[in-house]
Amino acid sequence: MQQSLAHLGLHAKDTIPAWVDRVEVQDSDGPTEYMMVNNAKSLVTLAQFGVIEFHPWGSRKPKLEQPDRLIFDFDLTTRYRGTSIGGESQGACRIEIAKPADERQDQRPNHKDALMELSLILRTSATLLAITAAGGLVMAVIRFAGKPSPPSWLAMVHGFLAAAGLTLLAYAYFTMAIPTFAAFALLLLLIAAVGGVVMNLGYHLNAVPLPKWLVVVHAAIAAIGFVLLLIAAWGGGRA
Repeated sequence: MQQSLAHLGLHAKDTIPAWVDRVEVQDSDGPTEYMMVNNAKSLVTLAQFGVIEFHPWGSRKPKLEQPDRLIFDFDLTTRYRGTSIGGESQGACRIEIAKPADERQDQRPNHKDALMELSLILRTSATLLAITAAGGLVMAVIRFAGKPSPPSWLAMVHGFLAAAGLTLLAYAYFTMAIPTFAAFALLLLLIAAVGGVVMNLGYHLNAVPLPKWLVVVHAAIAAIGFVLLLIAAWGGGRA
């Protein structure tokens, strides 16, 4: 919705609810606080407080000095009412000029910047999981060398790094349009994480030897997910 600003008087400061957004404007008399209507709830609230007329600005917060909308509102006098304007006979004419939506940098992040942010998140997640995989390989070697389980500190570091990498990947999944390979990677890595929790809580903490078949299955699922993540992070995968 077009952001609208109305002067915020002293009385209103104490009575208008906090959910009605405010913005500071540099007037000729110095900084002045205004109300800003940017959702239906705020609009209804101000209407209930008796606000009759709203004045949409041609700019948006926070770039108040950089308008992206220009409106010509012609209120014709009685002499010219009924004159044909724009092919229609009417008493008033409104012409609105606005930048295309893809040029409003303050309303939508730059597409290139968004892709760079996604790429950084995927690559950071892949790096964390690469370290995790190295630790997992060491723990697998320890288990297959005859020891019942790896050192607790190594298992703990392995789990923390895996959780950090998965958290980043999950954040990207829920907030951005990630490649299909990255989505499948997240699914497989979550399944592998469940297996890791089972091994840790069900066997390691109880001093029970880790089943070798479970170690192999856990490693295989994690490895497939990791490869898919690498493809998504550096090869693009499929959007």
